[in-house]
Amino acid sequence: MPVQSITLQGILAAMAVVANLAAVLWPGPGQFVAGFSCLPVALAAMADRRQAPLGAAAALLLTIIFSLKQGLIFGLLNLPLGLMTGTGLASGRPRWLVVTWTAAVVAVGLLLLSLGAGFPILGTTVQKHGKMVAVAAYISFGFVYSWAWVDFLQRLQHRLAPVLNRHRI
Repeated sequence: MPVQSITLQGILAAMAVVANLAAVLWPGPGQFVAGFSCLPVALAAMADRRQAPLGAAAALLLTIIFSLKQGLIFGLLNLPLGLMTGTGLASGRPRWLVVTWTAAVVAVGLLLLSLGAGFPILGTTVQKHGKMVAVAAYISFGFVYSWAWVDFLQRLQHRLAPVLNRHRI
């Protein structure tokens, strides 16, 4: 049903915004919570691949309104990671393909944030050693981070299958 799907997308978008803004509202431990802002986006994508981009756009817009810096991080890192992982797993793509695509998206997002916007994502030490070291570090981190999220979400998908299948289109 469209109303149920839209309601679910809105609730999950709100959860993503709150998780992402935890870094601003609760410095220190909030950074840890903000790392989980891709979880509601991935769940939304697994539940309804057609409506997920709308919920994700709403979450991004709200995050940017509250904090431009967190909006950039969310829009370039957590949002694409959640959308691609959730969509890839929901469509039954091979695990290696989902990990590879999400790793590439994470690496590009990290590069844009660090080299483009100047955020020291993996610390200033990585940037001090030159751009090639930074690129290698971001690609490596992208694969590890994507593999961990795909593994976690795949396990969660099996446990939540009855709920997700009820909303899936």
